[in-house]
Amino acid sequence: MSITILEKFEPGYMELQPSKPSYPARKVPVMWLPNIFIQRGQTIGQQTSTSKFGAYASGNSDGTQTPKGFSAYSFNTDANGLVYYVMGSGSGVSGSAINPIGATYRATPNQTSAIFICGCFNQNDLIGFDSNAQTILKSITMPDGDYMIAGS
Repeated sequence: MSITILEKFEPGYMELQPSKPSYPARKVPVMWLPNIFIQRGQTIGQQTSTSKFGAYASGNSDGTQTPKGFSAYSFNTDANGLVYYVMGSGSGVSGSAINPIGATYRATPNQTSAIFICGCFNQNDLIGFDSNAQTILKSITMPDGDYMIAGS
């Protein structure tokens, strides 16, 4: 008799948390560009030529200059765009499953990782969310300074 061990990935505390759970928030799984490090809460764009996702930058001209949402988790991708989640914060090692403390969170890579495409988020939890991204994602600043994102 053989025993199959199933990995169960529950990032929990590592996930970007909407600041107001009563407001609708939606996550969708997406495929990622190869050899990148993405931080939880980072503003994300979609490369036009590959339809894969990566870090948003308003000065780019490959499609990633248009924001699509925010990464729900921190992770690295390998040369094939497979996702390796990392523990802790700070900068990861691009293209590997190793983070600054030298540990992997999950040895088996995922094909996708989620982005939030709408919801209400604390402004301190979002990375690279400039005025251009705020306009495109139809952001509304709440009285407490949080951003309500309607999505593009």
